[in-house]
Amino acid sequence: MIANMPSLLRSLCLDFVDAFASRPKVVLPLYPILCRREVLGAASYFVLADMLADSDPEPRAPAHREPAFVVTLKEELESRRYRPGPVSWIIQDRMHRPCRLLSVKDRIVHTALLLVLEAALAEACSEENPEHARTLAALRRTVRNGSYDFGAFDIEDGDGQMRASFPTLLRLVVAHVHDDDVLRLLRLFLKAPVVDVRECDWRTGDE
Repeated sequence: MIANMPSLLRSLCLDFVDAFASRPKVVLPLYPILCRREVLGAASYFVLADMLADSDPEPRAPAHREPAFVVTLKEELESRRYRPGPVSWIIQDRMHRPCRLLSVKDRIVHTALLLVLEAALAEACSEENPEHARTLAALRRTVRNGSYDFGAFDIEDGDGQMRASFPTLLRLVVAHVHDDDVLRLLRLFLKAPVVDVRECDWRTGDE
């Protein structure tokens, strides 16, 4: 698993060196970088690795092939036609905690969005600030999980304290990432409709 998100993005896109040269404001638009096939392919790796974690006993080949629809997804993003689908609200784990699940395509876009935002905010924010540190940790955790639980940011910890929140993320993005298209995409996810799904058995996925 790739642990250093900024290094990953810099290795894929040389533009990131220039994009983060001026702190704290990111001058170079991030949206074109988000739309790159390399970034979407990296996001698809995290999503598919999470989906296959419990069903693929054999080690996966080092060479990862992204889904064929990544090309179509790239075109939808570049033309600004992409819109997230409904979010499924479901209870599907042994603790009977609710999850908000995106479709596979939406998980890839959401993961790519957070991958880019984490790299930008890691340069602009201070990890010595507890709120910033929680938000960056939540971004990294969500990327590594391939955006499995869309509501992960809003789950409280055992002490009832919010680990991080989408409003905090939005506020940091507005303050430090000056890219209208990235902000628009983040707001589209925040406004995505939520659809109730029947309660499922966490072991089998059956009702």
